[in-house]
Amino acid sequence: MTESNRPLHTLFRALTNVVAVGYLACCVLLLAWAHSVSSGDTTDASLAGVWPLFATLPVSFVLFLTPGLPGGPGGLVLAVCVGALANAIVIGATLEALRSDRRRAGPTA
Repeated sequence: MTESNRPLHTLFRALTNVVAVGYLACCVLLLAWAHSVSSGDTTDASLAGVWPLFATLPVSFVLFLTPGLPGGPGGLVLAVCVGALANAIVIGATLEALRSDRRRAGPTA
């Protein structure tokens, strides 16, 4: 494998980790739940968008408060999607690094 393909390969491996994919699925479910709750007339509608934002901290919060980006529901969806993707990459890369350290250590007696 060439050096130019290495970061892309590492990113792909991080995103195909089972835990990272599970995290992304939970974020999608939270975003869908927030959309369905906020479209109706319930008492939970006012704070429904906070939960997907909290689940994808810290990147989503920084993006949501950045001036110049769209506000409202579109800005929330953008912030949550980018935050979830960034967190999934970190989760997958961390687990991959832990696995490679365990493989290098070898069997323990």
